[in-house]
Amino acid sequence: PAERPTAAELLRHDWIRSFDHVSDEDMNQHLAQSPEAVRQLLQDISFGVMAKASTDPVVRNQVGALRTDPATGASTFEISRRKLQNLARDLFLPEEVVCQSFMVATDHEFQP
Repeated sequence: PAERPTAAELLRHDWIRSFDHVSDEDMNQHLAQSPEAVRQLLQDISFGVMAKASTDPVVRNQVGALRTDPATGASTFEISRRKLQNLARDLFLPEEVVCQSFMVATDHEFQP
C-alpha cells in the first residue's frame, strides 16, 4: 500500500493523459472496448487514494471524514456521495461502479 501512487500521480499516467484531447464520444467508445483497463485504473485510483487517506490526516480530511460511533468506539471512514459522483462523471463511469470500488478500498484500508 505504501508504494501505491497517489491520485495526482495517477492523473499524470500516460494512459490518462492520452485522453486530454479526446471527445466524449471517442472516450466512451474506448472505455467500452477496454473494460479491464478501466477496472484496473479505477482500482488503482481508489486503493491509492484510500491508502494515502489512511496514513495522512490532510488527505483524509480532503477525501472524507473518519467517524467514531460513541456507543461502540468503532470507526468508519465516509466519503461524500457528491465527491464520488463528480469522480464518476470525470471518469465517464457509472456512479455505482465508482462507489463500489471506493467502498472496497475503504474497507480494506480502514479495517478494524
